Amino acid sequence: MFKLFKLSLYSLILILFACGKDEKAEANTLLAAEFTEVKFASWARTREIGIESNTTFDANSSESWCKLKIDGNKLQISVDENTSGQERSATINLTAPSAKDVYIQVIQSGKTAVFELNHSGVLEFTTKGDTKLLTLLSSLPVKINSSADWVNASFNSEKASDNLSITAQANNTLADREAALTFSADGMADIVLRIKQFVSADPKYTLIVCGQGRVVMMDEATSNGQDVNITWEWNVAELANHSNIPSSQIKRMGTLDECKPVDNNTKLLLTSSNSGGILLLDIATKTPLFYAGGQNAHSADLLPNNKIVAALSTGEAGNKVVVHDINRPDEIIFQDNLLGGHGIVWIPERNRVYALGSREIIEYSLVNWASTTPQLKRERSWNVPGNSGHDLSRVNKDKLLITSNYTYALDLNEGTFTTFSALQNITNVKSVNYFENTGWLVYTRGENGEYWSNNVHMKNPAKTVTIPGYRIYKARLMENK
Repeated sequence: MFKLFKLSLYSLILILFACGKDEKAEANTLLAAEFTEVKFASWARTREIGIESNTTFDANSSESWCKLKIDGNKLQISVDENTSGQERSATINLTAPSAKDVYIQVIQSGKTAVFELNHSGVLEFTTKGDTKLLTLLSSLPVKINSSADWVNASFNSEKASDNLSITAQANNTLADREAALTFSADGMADIVLRIKQFVSADPKYTLIVCGQGRVVMMDEATSNGQDVNITWEWNVAELANHSNIPSSQIKRMGTLDECKPVDNNTKLLLTSSNSGGILLLDIATKTPLFYAGGQNAHSADLLPNNKIVAALSTGEAGNKVVVHDINRPDEIIFQDNLLGGHGIVWIPERNRVYALGSREIIEYSLVNWASTTPQLKRERSWNVPGNSGHDLSRVNKDKLLITSNYTYALDLNEGTFTTFSALQNITNVKSVNYFENTGWLVYTRGENGEYWSNNVHMKNPAKTVTIPGYRIYKARLMENK
């Protein structure tokens, strides 16, 4: 009996010793994480945290979107983009021999919900019907409902731009008609796009292009590819036929880079940056009505009281906004500094002039305009996205388009820029013209490493007009009256 007791006591001591040895081993094995909770924003990203351990360790993630890599005493945590609108979490489990498991919580925010259409107001279709491309930005699934069977829409979420196709069938009725497309996404306010289709005759436009020393007008509707229906043409050499124009002005107008219709589409304002000149030309008679020099002149517009304003780009006599009086040729009556002047637009509804430089846009008001010493007064200014302002064009009284590294829209009420989604990924745009009510877009861009191209590109409807051998710089449009 006593021997049995001694044996049991000995066994108990051995067990206690073994347990104590295990606890001592566990106590001597170190495993700890720098953080027990790591947070990420919605986009894909990698973070590195420190792991304190005196032995090798393993790391495992509970979710496939949370990936791990051990680098010595560092743990790299990489998360995929969270495209949902919901927060998500994963658990990382650190293990090591004879050590207590360590857990790290990973939390990733949901993507901020995006749901917006790049078109406001009414989308118009002509009698013949058509398909127009718009851009719908959405981080959520989209449902589409049409109020009429003659118009429908389809959305391609895999495309970043021009991802919404809207098709209207031909209108064979005897009346204009309207419909509505409703776009819905969970948790977001519906977007309602109003559609109008007319029975009246389609508007007719003349496409104006310029480059080198030549201006060409063509009928837009009947021109496509290299089949160009030229309706009017003018060459700088024709200035020699007018005794009121000095020979120096002919040299100044050698390379044209603006051909803007003004005065109810009866005149053209032409500028030449390469040679440095400004010219006002009557379209019907091809008579020059005004001329002036202007180093690196890139654009001009017609102002009230027979005044012309122009933007001059870099040069000793450039980097300016200048004002001329039509009755006083080749004389500057006002000027203001503007680095890299490239664009000028007059908006009569606001009584304001907008000048685009390489780095800023300036809003001017007219001061003492009826006097012999009129002035432009700076009212507001904005920094140009991309710091390479090139073309400035009007969309409506509240919106301008600016080309820089990319193309942007400036909301004149809010004073904010947004990317112009119709040309979202297109660079080197030299001129842009956009009709918001129809979605029609006409633009030129430097191609094949040059500042010019033989092409004029269009969207809604999509086509390209090509004039081989003609170095086209800008394109403008005017509606036929």
